Amino acid sequence: MKRTRRRFAKSMLLAPLAALAVFGTRQLTIAAASQGPTVQAPRFVVEPTWPKPLPDHRLLGSATGLAVDSRDHIHVLNLTDNFVTRTETGADQTPPIAECCFPSANVLEFDPEGNLVRQWGGPAQGYDWPLANHGLAIDPTGNIWIGGRGGMDTRLLKFSRDGKFILQAGTAGSLPAGRAAGAPAAQDTAYAGVAPGRSAAAPGRAGRGGRGGRGAPAPSLPPDSRS
Repeated sequence: MKRTRRRFAKSMLLAPLAALAVFGTRQLTIAAASQGPTVQAPRFVVEPTWPKPLPDHRLLGSATGLAVDSRDHIHVLNLTDNFVTRTETGADQTPPIAECCFPSANVLEFDPEGNLVRQWGGPAQGYDWPLANHGLAIDPTGNIWIGGRGGMDTRLLKFSRDGKFILQAGTAGSLPAGRAAGAPAAQDTAYAGVAPGRSAAAPGRAGRGGRGGRGAPAPSLPPDSRS
């Protein structure tokens, strides 16, 4: 009889605790549901070994455009004239003044692992390459469009994925009659004959900017030239 009473007493004591536990669990579930799923913010980590070093002692200049195609290949547009001749591209001089290095081509294509797939671009017959190439986009068919930010860059260029020229939209700007390249027009107070954001070349640098610069100075059209 005593055992029966003890069991009954224990059951009477545990029943409220069990009910409280169930109620508490239900409340936590309701609270979690009302708050919605936890969203983890994206976290980006720099990969210092990407891309891999360019072959043939080539250097990557200041990047002015980047796009990713349908194969996750990364296309980079860079300036090839923003190096210091004496300390960076001595091998590219005539005659060479150092064993290293050379500028890369204007457009570089890398695979997801950072390997250079191909490089192309620059002035060639059939189109007017920008004085300061700037901006790269890939359309739905995989063709590559390139623009420019120089004072005379008044066109867009379209190339196939492997760098074959397709079309040029617009024509290269031309200076007004009687105006020499680099000479500012009377009303040209904004540009002063130099592309926006540029200054005259520093002495001893052969018209080229330092690391991280934006290349050599270039002539520009006057405001409202309607080119």
